Amino acid sequence: MAHFLYLGVLMQITECFRILQVEPGAPWQVIKKSYYRLAKSLHPDINPQSPNAESQFKEINQAFQVLRSHFSRPDEKSLVKVRTKTWSFFLQRIIRNH
Repeated sequence: MAHFLYLGVLMQITECFRILQVEPGAPWQVIKKSYYRLAKSLHPDINPQSPNAESQFKEINQAFQVLRSHFSRPDEKSLVKVRTKTWSFFLQRIIRNH
């Protein structure tokens, strides 16, 4: 399991998916849409009567930040590009030599 430290709190990626009410491994657009829906409904200014609104709002923000950093890691993106480029190069050599 991957763990991330965000503002001094250790969170698992799967926990972040659960907090944002999406399936583990959901695409970024689905995560973002769920986050905005939850943030709008749980915002403390919209729900001043709810004593848990502020803590729930902070929790979804934290989960969203963890997943955003998970999805936007440049090292993973570059590895995918290198692998794709290497695989493409390998196939081109096979086709030329065949």
